[in-house]
Amino acid sequence: MNTMVSGLQDASTQAQQIFRNILGAMAEPGRLFQLDKLDGPAGLNSATWQSCLALADLDTNIWIEPAVRTPQALDALRFHTGCRYTEQAEDADFAIASSNLSTPLSTFKQGSDEYPDRSCTLIVQVSDLTRGQRLRLTGPGIQSERTITIADISPDWVAQLQFNRKAFPCGIDLILTSGELLMALPRTTQITLINECASKETTCTSQ
Repeated sequence: MNTMVSGLQDASTQAQQIFRNILGAMAEPGRLFQLDKLDGPAGLNSATWQSCLALADLDTNIWIEPAVRTPQALDALRFHTGCRYTEQAEDADFAIASSNLSTPLSTFKQGSDEYPDRSCTLIVQVSDLTRGQRLRLTGPGIQSERTITIADISPDWVAQLQFNRKAFPCGIDLILTSGELLMALPRTTQITLINECASKETTCTSQ
C-alpha cells in the first residue's frame, strides 16, 4: 500500500463539501465548480477522484472505461470507498469514461418511470472545461440560457445527450471533470451545438 494515493484527510467534512458542490452543479447545469487540489490515482483526474470519494460506498457498482482504467485506480477506489467494480457497463451505478467513449449512453442504467433515481451517473473526463466546442444549454436551473465550452466533445455526444433528454424522467446524468473543475449536465438539460444554433436562429445569446 506504499504507492496508494491519498484519500480525504477529514473524510466526513470534505466529502460533504464535495457532495454539496456536485449537488450545486446538478442544480445549475453548466456552472463550473472548483474543488480543492487532491491528486488522484493514475487514470483519474482530481475532480473525478474526489467525486468518487464523495459518492461511492460499499453498495456502489462502478464501471470504468478501459481507456482510463488502471490497476492503481481500481485499487484506490476499492481501498478508499469499498465500492465494487463491474465489468458490465449496464450494471453500473457510477461510470467513469473519457470523451472518446464508444459505449452508447443508452447502454447504462436508465432508471424507470417508477424509480428514475436508479439510473447511472456518468463521470466524463475531458481535457478542458474552459475552451473547446461551444454549447447552448436550456432547461431547469438555467435562467434563459447558458453557453459553455467543452473540449473533446463531438456532435455524436451531443446527439446522444439530446436523445437522453427526450427519455426523461429516465436517462443518465453527466458530471464533466477536468483537473479540479467539474460541471454537470443532468438529464433535464437541453443541449445544442452553437454552430447548429447559429445556422437555425438569427442570434444565440450567452449567459
